[in-house]
Amino acid sequence: MEGKVTTLMKTLAALALLMVTAAPAATAQTADLTGKWAGTFSIITPDGTPRDQPIELTLTQKGKDLTGTAGPNAERQWPVSKGTVAGTKVAFDVTTDEGLVIKFTLTSAKDRLQGDADASSEGQTRKAKVDVTRAK
Repeated sequence: MEGKVTTLMKTLAALALLMVTAAPAATAQTADLTGKWAGTFSIITPDGTPRDQPIELTLTQKGKDLTGTAGPNAERQWPVSKGTVAGTKVAFDVTTDEGLVIKFTLTSAKDRLQGDADASSEGQTRKAKVDVTRAK
C-alpha cells in the first residue's frame, strides 16, 4: 500500500508542476501594439492574383482594447472600431469613407502583424492578406 501512495504522490506532484509551468504559456499576452505599423495589403483579385497596396496603421492598445486608424497612407486614414487583442490574436474593423467595412483578423509575432482582411459590399466579398511591421 505504501508503494501505491508514493507513486500517487509522485504523479500528483508531476501534474502540479506541469500545470504551474504550462499556465503562463496559455495566458501569454502579446507585446503592446501601440504605435505605427506599415506594410502591404494584398487584395486577392477574382482570378486569385494578389495586388499589393500599401497600408499604414496607427494603433493604441489599452489592455485588451485596440483603437486607432488604418489606411493606404498617412493622409488617408479611417478609424479602427471593435478592436480587441486576445493573446496573439488581433481583430478590428475599419469603415472607409464609402461605408465599406473591412474586418481584420491578424496574428501578432514580435514586431509583425499578419493575417486576413475581409469586406462585403453589394453582395460581393473582397479578401486581402495583410503583412505589416512596426515602423521604426
